[in-house]
Amino acid sequence: MMHRIAHFIERVGKLLMKAILRWVFLFLVLNSIIFFYYERHMFADVTDLPEQADAVMILGSSVRGNKLSQIVQDRVETAIQIYQAEKAEKIIISGDGDSSQQYYNEVASINRYLINRGIPPIDIFVDFAGYDTYDSLRRAQKIYGIESLVISTQRFHLPRALLIARTLGINAQGIIADRTVYHSAARNSLRESFARMKAILNLLLQSKPAVSTDSFIDIHGEGNTSTAF
Repeated sequence: MMHRIAHFIERVGKLLMKAILRWVFLFLVLNSIIFFYYERHMFADVTDLPEQADAVMILGSSVRGNKLSQIVQDRVETAIQIYQAEKAEKIIISGDGDSSQQYYNEVASINRYLINRGIPPIDIFVDFAGYDTYDSLRRAQKIYGIESLVISTQRFHLPRALLIARTLGINAQGIIADRTVYHSAARNSLRESFARMKAILNLLLQSKPAVSTDSFIDIHGEGNTSTAF
């Protein structure tokens, strides 16, 4: 009897190991395909970007009160370059802008930074409910009617952002915003590999953003009073 139980456990263990190896193989293959396929839409130099886009998007990430993290600041400074080079007509900020959090508001902090850097408020649009990259891009398409976009973010993040945007039908290009070496690079890359799988699932299921609205804000209009939540 004990021999049969041990044999059964051994068989289950082998089947489980095979299943795990298959999933790991699929995980690695999909990540590699996404990364290398969308690399052709990633640019290191602003001047290499194609024609002017509707907007350049700054995706929110960690802030500390009014102080931007290095990753966010690099995204913002790169977006300013794109805007000043007239490669994008407007700037759209999308991130966690929950007003109930007294000391944490990604969108408001980035908005203040842009204004302090001399960007006209009329050219800044803000989306306070971009809780993740999928939500930010889905809302950009549905609420702002964006058809063409430059995404300003780090190299590790761009393949997922471009996968989502271009699958949704947005003519998106990515600008690599790496301006320094980040201490959290290894952790970010690992987390991003799992986030790409979640993005694929969201796209397959055509998931709705966490916050949906029927509002429409014309990206070609005036941005200083155009906010979305």
